[in-house]
Amino acid sequence: RPGLAPDKVAKEVFIKRGKHVNSAVSSMFIKTFGIYPPGTVVKLKSGETAVATHTTKDPQRPELSIILDKNQQAVSPPKSIDSEYVIASALRPELNNSHIDTLSLWALNTTQDETDKTQQVTADGLDSMQGPSQDELKRAYAAIKGVEIPPVPQTIFDLRAEISKEEPDMDKISELVSTEIMLSGIVMKTVNSPLFGLASKVTSIKHAMMVMGLKRFNDLVLTSALKKAIGGNNDDPRMHQFWAESSAVGHCASRIASLVEDADRDEAYMAGLFQACGSLFLAKKFPDYSDTMLSKAFMTPFSVIAAENKMYGTNHATVSFLMAKHWQLPVSTCLSIYHHHTQPLSKLNDDKVRAFAAILALSTMIVEWVCFAKHEETDERVAYRKQAISELYISEAEVEEIQLDITDMLLKEIES
Repeated sequence: RPGLAPDKVAKEVFIKRGKHVNSAVSSMFIKTFGIYPPGTVVKLKSGETAVATHTTKDPQRPELSIILDKNQQAVSPPKSIDSEYVIASALRPELNNSHIDTLSLWALNTTQDETDKTQQVTADGLDSMQGPSQDELKRAYAAIKGVEIPPVPQTIFDLRAEISKEEPDMDKISELVSTEIMLSGIVMKTVNSPLFGLASKVTSIKHAMMVMGLKRFNDLVLTSALKKAIGGNNDDPRMHQFWAESSAVGHCASRIASLVEDADRDEAYMAGLFQACGSLFLAKKFPDYSDTMLSKAFMTPFSVIAAENKMYGTNHATVSFLMAKHWQLPVSTCLSIYHHHTQPLSKLNDDKVRAFAAILALSTMIVEWVCFAKHEETDERVAYRKQAISELYISEAEVEEIQLDITDMLLKEIES
């Protein structure tokens, strides 16, 4: 049957409260999602078409971004409305043929929410929390247009909400993950892989949660949700290699973070996991990307960004930044992903972003060294490694020890 417009659904829920719908649930639903939940396409009395991007205290007045102007021409990137507006109607799902560019829409809004942290500054140098300029974002949108950036699964939001409570309900957390059959399967496979190095086999979601603790368990579920969302052929050895390397970079980053003062290991792990996502999206869009750029990234870790920009109009660090922002990772994590090919790191005034960018750079080098078995050095690789080690104040002996551990970890993963 034809779908109902979201505002009609909200009104039905409100009208039937206490009868067919629990009153408390009805009130909470309206308060949480509003009359026009994020993603609702609306027609304005001004003739423009817009999308609700965020709820506000007023359930009838969401934050909007215009996607079609008065002449029904696409507005790209979407433009946030910062003035008064009047909604004429919400469009039913099957009537929405506006072909929303979701990446442009959501990435634009997340960067605008934190303008003070991601705005472009003058050419004198980098601001302590600078992210990609609006021009860089526009070029990234254009370059990967047509490649879907997956939304954050609702399970992740629900999990975060429960874990953030003063007294989280362990049974509820377990149930949230267990009811997602595919997700729970990936969680179990991941937690029992050699990359996690647990002493004994985990037999259930609840067991995993108890063994790992809530924070690490949350990271595990996010890792598994990312694998599920991005997808790919599980039998494709290239996808298996991608996830093995990404997980290894995450674990390597976590290990390095343990040696660095005030560096959060879990945040380092997530940064390591997400830092290569941009390469995956570029490979989906451009068939020649993997063969052309991956070896270049290994040999020339600084100049690869300029090479990607020249060939594709964007680069993997910027696209990875967008994915990390889209999945609501901490701002410092997103910025360290964006800057992990920056030279020199001294341009970055924020200590945390600079440290995490160095952690990512060194972790990537270690895993590449192990996986590609190309041990010849170039001037750029020597400088890249030296810059990271110098920033982190760790010794060559400590780096070599981590390298041996990662080698052993990946060999076990291959054997399994």
